[in-house]
Amino acid sequence: MANLKSIDIKIASKIASKFLDSKNISIKSVGEGSNNRNFLVESKDSRQIVVKLSHAHKEYKAFEDYIKEKWCIEKSSEVGVPGPTVFTLGKFEGRAYMIENFVSGKNGNLLQNKTHIWHELGRYTRLIHSIKVSGFGENLTDTKRGFFKGSWQKYLNYNIKSLTNDDKLIALKVITKDQSKKVKSVFQNTKKQKFTFGLNHGDISIWNTLVEKSGKVNLLDWGSAEVHIIPHFDFIHVVRCQLETGKPNDSQLQTFIKGYGMSQKEFKFLRPQLLKLMLLISFDKLRWAIDRNPQKVKEFTKRAKRMLKINIDNYKAQCPNCTG
Repeated sequence: MANLKSIDIKIASKIASKFLDSKNISIKSVGEGSNNRNFLVESKDSRQIVVKLSHAHKEYKAFEDYIKEKWCIEKSSEVGVPGPTVFTLGKFEGRAYMIENFVSGKNGNLLQNKTHIWHELGRYTRLIHSIKVSGFGENLTDTKRGFFKGSWQKYLNYNIKSLTNDDKLIALKVITKDQSKKVKSVFQNTKKQKFTFGLNHGDISIWNTLVEKSGKVNLLDWGSAEVHIIPHFDFIHVVRCQLETGKPNDSQLQTFIKGYGMSQKEFKFLRPQLLKLMLLISFDKLRWAIDRNPQKVKEFTKRAKRMLKINIDNYKAQCPNCTG
């Protein structure tokens, strides 16, 4: 791991030196996520930039993801969502990178009072959902039209058809055969519903904020952005984080909802839909892990089991006299 970090520092240094046209620079790591490592670079004349360098194992789609991030940052800025400015992106020695301006501030997760941040996140989410897009999924293929290549119906049909008697999720003891039939019915009913689709940030979180001294909240990291159901998809991430970690707490969640412009009554009506979609997404993620990333199977199995239990408990609470 240390060797990989030193290699990344060398590559990021070369990228920054070329961009700043200076060999006299200082560089330090300022965090990393599942997709990339971030470096803060400063030149001798005090110019500062952030170099986002993709992890080597993400190279198969890293450059396309940076194109998507750049597009999302620019479009969200147009509707009033603060964030970094993207200077350029490209490839260097086989690695994808993106260069942004440096925004001075503190990560929102480090601040004691987070109420204002959650309100702003709610407001930003509403603005993001107003951005004109088409298609479905995470792959932006036309930046002029804002078209994402994917199909909600295909996504849903795949997960419905996968619920068979020889389903791998049964073998993993995520569901029983009887539960599989009932989940299939839930997903089929979802297919009949009419939804509105729009751009979602995909990772609305307190740790994806940078708060300036003025209180201005900047939204970071668009790597998980995709076209999905609005407002559901972004709300799902926030609610799932609360269920799994207790963050945001109830008060912060209410502040987020208020910032979005939604009443508590409207959210109460929305919540059962969120839980069903969370189950769908957790099953789909697990199937992806089984086929593409075995190291994630254990983690996603645990999540899928949790989402199924939450839905069962919610069903019993909503209909205590029902059976099945």
